[in-house]
Amino acid sequence: MLAEMWQQTLAGSGQVGVISGEPGIGKSRLIRQFRSSLGASPRDVLSLQCSPFHINTPLAPEIERLIRATGIHDTDNAELALAKLQSLLASAVTDLKQALRYYGAVLSIPACAGYEPADFGSPFERERAFQVFVDALVAASRKQPILGIVEDVQWMDPTTIELLGRVIAPLSWRTDNGPDHASRRLQGRLAVGPGHSTDHPAEAGGA
Repeated sequence: MLAEMWQQTLAGSGQVGVISGEPGIGKSRLIRQFRSSLGASPRDVLSLQCSPFHINTPLAPEIERLIRATGIHDTDNAELALAKLQSLLASAVTDLKQALRYYGAVLSIPACAGYEPADFGSPFERERAFQVFVDALVAASRKQPILGIVEDVQWMDPTTIELLGRVIAPLSWRTDNGPDHASRRLQGRLAVGPGHSTDHPAEAGGA
């Protein structure tokens, strides 16, 4: 089923699948095998790992992904961290200065010369941030297919749920139903082994 969904993604129809099963039954192994089966097929991979230790940290999986992708370290000063972030975003967004304000705020990069992080305490800024993140992903998907993998979604923080809801909904459904509705209407579902449970899912999606 995953292979069929990927072919539909390559044809321009975004897909979302859910792999569910008991802990240790082989969900992550199935995802690794699927990735290997794609060979050298052109794609970007967006991998998010949820954790029970960060269930109350907004956008925790995205923060971890960005830190991994940029190579930012705790010892980096604001200028160096911003330069690393800029290098990552330069070819991915159309308005780099604006994107830096929002991605920089997510990474808690403090203000420095020529840069002021967005204030997520402002409802307007928070809403604008979501739009910037979604636009960046959509723009990337127009260059080549994106394989998105989210593991251990039972530990996903509410802000990441909201963000992914906004990403998933435009792929397959009307956007006015919200992320909870979208999550109940995922297009594909795989059960791994007997006695499967939706308590420990992983998601694989393509855009």
